[in-house]
Amino acid sequence: MKRFIFAVLFISLSLGVFSQKSEVWETSYFSDEFGDPTEDSFYFNEGSGTFSNSATRSSPLDVIVIYDEDFIRFHLYKYGFGSNITTDFYNETMTLMFRGDQSEDYSYQITFGRNRESIIYAFNNTQEFRSLKQMFTESNEVRAVIRTTDQETYTFSINTALFPVEE
Repeated sequence: MKRFIFAVLFISLSLGVFSQKSEVWETSYFSDEFGDPTEDSFYFNEGSGTFSNSATRSSPLDVIVIYDEDFIRFHLYKYGFGSNITTDFYNETMTLMFRGDQSEDYSYQITFGRNRESIIYAFNNTQEFRSLKQMFTESNEVRAVIRTTDQETYTFSINTALFPVEE
């Protein structure tokens, strides 16, 4: 069930379905099994940067950041949005480093298990979520560097101006 909802979410994001433009961050809605929007909304924003690995240097990278009350997620697209989402985080540890223009640097590590992962999460009620949310709230731009144990590096920036904060 959850996989279906996330699959519909990705299609909705790609096609712009069920979304409303709101300055920098857009509002969109999760979909049910029939593809109809639910009452549960989330915010998303796009960023860009580069990635490097043993086969390429400074190649284009596009990023979608999704935020709701339960998580902040980073979807990485090597070679831009025309390509598939990156799906090669497998049995490795990555270091995530963030720098906001109005906040202190923050970094943490995550380890992916034996299942292939394509999305980097920071879940609610974790230090990572609280720190990233605070940085996104205080800064107009956040820059990120992600390094994997496979010697891949992802560098990107996100416009965090007008970051949606619950009152």
